[in-house]
Amino acid sequence: MRRSLLMGMDRSPRSASSSRRSSVFLAAVLLAGGLLSGCSGGGGEDSSEAAPERGVEAAAGDDVAAYEAAIALESPAEKIKALQTFLEEHPGSARRAAAYGRIYDGLAASDPEAARGLIRRGLAEEKDAGVRSILLLKRFEYAQEFDPGRVAEAVKEIGAEPNVTSDLLNAVAWELAESGKHLSQALVFADSAVAKATAENDTYRQAYFLDTKGWVLYRSGWYRQAISAFEEAIRINGSPDPEINEHLAQAYAKAGDNAKAVSAMADLLVDQEDPALREKMESMAEDLGQSISAVREDIRRRRLAAAVPFKDFTLNDLSGAPVSLADFSGKVILLNFWHPT
Repeated sequence: MRRSLLMGMDRSPRSASSSRRSSVFLAAVLLAGGLLSGCSGGGGEDSSEAAPERGVEAAAGDDVAAYEAAIALESPAEKIKALQTFLEEHPGSARRAAAYGRIYDGLAASDPEAARGLIRRGLAEEKDAGVRSILLLKRFEYAQEFDPGRVAEAVKEIGAEPNVTSDLLNAVAWELAESGKHLSQALVFADSAVAKATAENDTYRQAYFLDTKGWVLYRSGWYRQAISAFEEAIRINGSPDPEINEHLAQAYAKAGDNAKAVSAMADLLVDQEDPALREKMESMAEDLGQSISAVREDIRRRRLAAAVPFKDFTLNDLSGAPVSLADFSGKVILLNFWHPT
């Protein structure tokens, strides 16, 4: 699922953040379609996959084989043709949304007008909310890339659709925030996505949708409201998150709370050591006039305070003599787990 689950200071702090939101869409359809037995937050990065509603007919074995055979084809033209045949022969498949997305992506790369026609026909024929959501997303993407004058129309159409998925709302809200346009509608979409995730008790989506809401507020210049959204996202997530915390740090910096900005980044280093995150945190501290040595010491103190003594155990050494962990109290211990062959 993260970002997306679909889709630097005044832009998303990581180029992967848009993909994160697309990956939410991707992972949802894979899980619903039975293509994954489990999924981590990152998911994939192909926005051609959309989450079907629970009412979509579960795919039978032959439809699984047909879909996988189609996407395995090397030739783009043959792949598009096979997926179009798939749509004709498997009207109840949970993979219809994914198939539409892949066909669109293939056509958009070679024949944008044909891609637009696919969207138009699909929206006229399809009734399932998940399938319609991917088609609406692709209409929005088409407008962004090929017909910018119709972005507002695409946004309005999404707003008028009664049963769009929360993932679609989140993905479009994020893209609108990134573009800096239609921010009031982006906030409506983000709020709706959060409400849907909350109603479904989906805390994973709820946290990352709140992050999207916070980013919309940030891009709108409402830094205090953005801080509240980011802090709530971290609370629901249950632990610091690199992207959400970086968004929070940026919002604190814009609001003039420089110490809190650096602390938000430092939170990421209490339970782990990540050179890239440390470099980013120290660069922010320097830019905001904060003492790097003081921040380093604060992280060290917090690590010590959070440390939990490991449970004592006793094992025999190579000579057969018992050795206990407690024998080395106060010393640095290196445990080497190995298997002789």
